[in-house]
Amino acid sequence: MLSIFENKNSMLHIAMRSNAAFCDLSSLVMIIFAKPLAAFLGLSNPAILVGIGIALFAWALLLFWGSVQTDVPKWLAWLAIDGDLGWVLGSVVILLLPTVTFTGPGKWTIAIIADIVLVFAIWQFYALRKAK
Repeated sequence: MLSIFENKNSMLHIAMRSNAAFCDLSSLVMIIFAKPLAAFLGLSNPAILVGIGIALFAWALLLFWGSVQTDVPKWLAWLAIDGDLGWVLGSVVILLLPTVTFTGPGKWTIAIIADIVLVFAIWQFYALRKAK
């Protein structure tokens, strides 16, 4: 019987590929639509979104690389989980700190994206634990 790490269509592979696709799409939106997105969120400098978008694109490539390996590297699965949890924590912090004033819809957008990222973290964690 194949383990979850030997099947490219295992739950962990699919979770990481899905996470990579979401990150890739998000990064492209941030880069291509930085100016209107910054206005929507209430940010004065669209370059912030371009920078986050570029970093997110690199993150998506790393997740995709791991998801197409025959065996998902355990270190990468844990890094994906930790990175997603870091994104969620960072989102909570920036929403609570008064240093950045987001629009109402901007706050909701950040919160919803954080929820989606949390689902990816839980999905990857579940798949990794199931593999043991």
